Amino acid sequence: MINFYSFRDLTRHTLLLSFIFLLFLGEANAGVVVGSLTENFTCDGQIYQTFPTNGDTKLFEAKLDESGLVFTPRLSPNNESIEVQIKALLPGANSVSLTNSLAFNPIDNFLYTVVRANLNDGKGKRLIIFRIDRNNVVELAGIPENNGTIIDEAGANVSSSGLVAGAFSPINNLYYLTGVRKPVYVVDITDMSFKKFSAHNFNIADIAIDPVSLSLYASNKRNSSNQLVQIEFDDINNPTTIVRKGNAAPISSQVNDAVGASYFTPAGTYIGYQNKPGKIFSINLTTGRTTVLANGPNLVFNDGASCPFDFEVDLDNSTLTIVADDAIADGVDINTIQATLLDVNGNGSERKEVSFSATNGAIIGSCTTNFFGKCLVNVTNVKAGISVIGATVSDGTLTDTVSVTFIPGAGDPLKSLITANPTTLVADGSSTSTITVQVKDSNGNNVNNGGDTVNLTASSGTIAAVTDNNDGTYTAIYTSATTVGTATITGTLNSIVITDDASIILKNGAPDAGQSVISANPTTLVADGTSISTITVQVKDVNGK
Repeated sequence: MINFYSFRDLTRHTLLLSFIFLLFLGEANAGVVVGSLTENFTCDGQIYQTFPTNGDTKLFEAKLDESGLVFTPRLSPNNESIEVQIKALLPGANSVSLTNSLAFNPIDNFLYTVVRANLNDGKGKRLIIFRIDRNNVVELAGIPENNGTIIDEAGANVSSSGLVAGAFSPINNLYYLTGVRKPVYVVDITDMSFKKFSAHNFNIADIAIDPVSLSLYASNKRNSSNQLVQIEFDDINNPTTIVRKGNAAPISSQVNDAVGASYFTPAGTYIGYQNKPGKIFSINLTTGRTTVLANGPNLVFNDGASCPFDFEVDLDNSTLTIVADDAIADGVDINTIQATLLDVNGNGSERKEVSFSATNGAIIGSCTTNFFGKCLVNVTNVKAGISVIGATVSDGTLTDTVSVTFIPGAGDPLKSLITANPTTLVADGSSTSTITVQVKDSNGNNVNNGGDTVNLTASSGTIAAVTDNNDGTYTAIYTSATTVGTATITGTLNSIVITDDASIILKNGAPDAGQSVISANPTTLVADGTSISTITVQVKDVNGK
């Protein structure tokens, strides 16, 4: 094995000449490794895809949110596409074909792609691996051992066609390559050695490694339908054998063409991009459900890559929003809250469990975020008023909170109250008390609006017309009777008897000297010094009672 790690100060052209020179030396079992790029990507979940436009294959950055899918081309500082740069790095070569196999290496944070090229040395086409940095500059990464010539089990040179699918192991530098009904090759990019594993019978255009199960997955094109298939190794980071090759889940009939790009989210959701008609979709490996996320351009071919790193939730920039408010406080009607979880790169945090807190006695559950980092939760309460909602995830508590309002239900005569103020009056036919009806709903919440019909009656005395105060209270003036006793105030709410009532004690007024009477019995006595008469003072109030 010949490795070259001392070319960092050389130009890409000098690297290429050294590279090609070694190829022409004919070292049949040698692999070549070169490299000088230092501006690597950030492993942030960003989606990258390659596809041709106007005959020129470019690298694109894909932005996917609920508003749709937008592709932005990424060019080098010299405004060159990856295809232009690769061909410039292979002067004199012909039949240069970009095989796709785009993959993100989470170890060095570079994108990698595989090219087939004939270097006019009589050895036919061979595989050449290139890497791409975050400035979209392409360099030669290396050539697999055997001078890039890979022979499959049938004796065919697959270096000349077929290895269109690529993905990297998550914790080392193993580059998995395969294609339509091809063996799986695992290239160690540190020295360009490779292992070959038995062929599969799948019609696939790209592969992706699930960061959760560490298995290879791909969309298997079958006539007018697709099937998600799994290729499971004994150890994805040090493979020695394939332990399973088989179907994993059906794919919705909405996806019926070749899936050129595939990758995984940090939570283990498979994402694919169908060539024609162009659309991006997801598959939940647990439920098998296919969801079309957005439509995109029709493509002849494309390939995709992403670094499925699970970043912490950005607690300060994640949000809570009110979707539905002003529910009736009956324990059934709901207010709805949406949680939007973003990671530190502004991407939605998928499959995150969100738990909530609520004040004022509200009942609230939990939810799990979708592909875009969003989920909905309902809130109920039997207590009217404002409830403050907070949210917590495994990374901590969100800074944002929202306040929802629960309003009282309809008035209930079984819960409504009748009160009198004052509760004691002089039975003079003119003293008054204010009678108030507080309408309450079935849970005892004060109704805060008017419009009900309230009638009041008294067992003695009189009650004036009832006034609707438009705040859930109704008032009327009671005038006392002239008879001492207890007056009972009753009422109806919308023609139904109110269970509660009020009592007013009617009593005499204060003693009045002018109305009080002194009497003697008998009124005539013998003046003998012993005869007696009973003197009685009848104290009366101002009304003579």
